[in-house]
Amino acid sequence: MEERRQINRVGYLADAVIVTCDTFDKYYVKTDNVSPLGMGIIAPADMPEIVGKDVIIVAQTMIM
Repeated sequence: MEERRQINRVGYLADAVIVTCDTFDKYYVKTDNVSPLGMGIIAPADMPEIVGKDVIIVAQTMIM
């Protein structure tokens, strides 16, 4: 049997905010390529390193 479903990404640009949980610093970013499995985020080049930190991402999404 052939699988008929597929998961596509949608070019959906929206504003978003990344907040670090320990210091509550806010970084304003853009979302891109939204899918049911996740989203791409475009961050400014001068944004500090957040790898390994606990973060909250607040973004507009769309119902698929």
